[in-house]
Formats: sequence, structure tokens, C-alpha cells
Amino acid sequence: MKNSFIGVLVLTLTAACTSGQQTAQKTTTIATVLCEIDQKDYQSAEKNLESLRVADPKNFDLQKLLAAVRGKMIESGDKSAENIARIRKAIESYNQLLADTRLSADDKNLVDKAIVDFYTKLGEEELKKHWLKRASDTNESPSDRVQAFTVLAGKTWDCSFTITARGTKDAAEIARAKACATEGLEYSNRALKIAPDDLSAWSYKTNLLQEAAKIAGLEGRQAEKASYQKQSDEALKQTTELSKKAQAAQEKDLASQPEVSSGPAPSDEASQDLTEFKAENSLADAASELLYVTAQPPPAEIRLENGCCG
Repeated sequence: MKNSFIGVLVLTLTAACTSGQQTAQKTTTIATVLCEIDQKDYQSAEKNLESLRVADPKNFDLQKLLAAVRGKMIESGDKSAENIARIRKAIESYNQLLADTRLSADDKNLVDKAIVDFYTKLGEEELKKHWLKRASDTNESPSDRVQAFTVLAGKTWDCSFTITARGTKDAAEIARAKACATEGLEYSNRALKIAPDDLSAWSYKTNLLQEAAKIAGLEGRQAEKASYQKQSDEALKQTTELSKKAQAAQEKDLASQPEVSSGPAPSDEASQDLTEFKAENSLADAASELLYVTAQPPPAEIRLENGCCG
């Protein structure tokens, strides 16, 4: 579905450029902007969109398109002050979209992913601050807060696992792993306080308790190791049960879905109507499509050392 739309978007941009070349327009138009975007002249597109926004400040599609263009202006791997300023400007524009009730659920997902990508470009510390702010913000939805806590739990698990997997005996490294595991357990517990049956939170709690057991073993605290191992085993049982329920619910949902029929081929008249509809909505579609800056991995990958969830 998305691939077919990208084709429509390409045709829209091509048509915009062709029209712009054939007509000597003295005023900035959407076609001009789309042409500039197609040519990756984002600086000109930003300037013209700012002018269009002054003339039509309530046009939300223009606002989305302007935010998307600012995201496209960011140079990957560029740590210069100019590029850092572009990143922060894009973050501000995307956050303004999140605060607008007109933003659709699908577009919100795109905006969320883009913001994470922007903070990733600023560095791990900035990214962590973003997740902490989101996790602690009671104005965020419970699901968004849980997601943030599990992302943080995942990062701290990775911090600890990277050290314990080497079987290090270095006291400083062990202390760092211990700090990461302790911090991660706090994040997973806070996520579970909001959503007691969240599978990702239980998954990370299981692994983080396993990390705590490893660290206690490295420190020679056998009784504490056994205690953490027991807690990890109990958490694994809960995680496994939740995973089975989630899989059963997914299978039930798939079984209840009706078969999709291809249906008769559309008539010429219907095809024309569809073309006109897409043309009329090209700005809205282009704005939404261009919000998607880069693909992101799942925010809270479930990864159990003892096996259970894929």
C-alpha cells in the first residue's frame, strides 16, 4: 500500500516540476515547493513554505510539510554547529506537530520515529534525556510512557550485558554493570507500575534480574546470586505466560478476519475519479509521506536469554 503511494507521490512531484517549467509563475505555489523538494533544494522549499504559512497560518498540511523539509535538511554524520542547529529546529517543528490535535494517529507514529532519530543524531545523552522526559511526563499516554521506560530498560540491559558477557574480573567494569542493571530494574518496575501486564517490561525485568545474578556471582556473593536467579525464573514464567496470551490473541484476530476479495477491475470512470481524488489530496499525502525521515528499529526488542519470546 505504501509502495503504491510512493509511486503516486513521485508522479505528483514530477507533474509539479513539469508544470513549473512550463509556466512562468511570479508567485510561490505548492507545485513550486514540491518541485524544490523533488530536486532536494530544501533550503528554497523551507523559505517558500514559511512564506506560504504566513499567508495561510491555519493550513496544517503546510505546517507538516515545513517540519518534514526541516527534517530533510539535516546532514547525517555532520557534527557541525550548523547541523546541530538544524536538528534542534527540526525537533521543535516536530514537537509542535505532536501538540496539535489535528495530527492523525498514523502521522503521530511517523513523527515519534523521526524525533527519536533526531535525538539519536545528537548523541546518546540527548537521546536518554528525551526518553526520560517522555517517561516521566504524566501528560503522555500510559502506553507512550511504558514504551519510554522499556526503551530505557533495554539500553541499560545492553550496558550490563556487554560487560558481563566478557566474564570480566575488573572491579570498575563490574561496578558499571551493576549500576546499569540496577537502573534498568527501576525502569522496568516503573513501566510495570503503569501497565502490570506489559510483555516488554516483563521481558526486560527477566533479563535484568539475570544480569543482577551474574554480577553477584562475579562479586562472589553466592547467596545474592541465588536470590536474583530465583526472581529471574519467576519473572520468566510471567513473561512466558503473557507471550502465550499475546500469541493466542493474535491468532484469534487473524482467524476472525474475512477473506479479502480482489473484486472487479475499476471502470475508466472510477479510475479517473481516483486520480482526481489523489490529485486533490496530494499536499496532505505528500506532507504525511515526507514526515517519515528514516526507519527505526522496534523501541523495546524482547530478548530473553532463557528463551521465550522472539
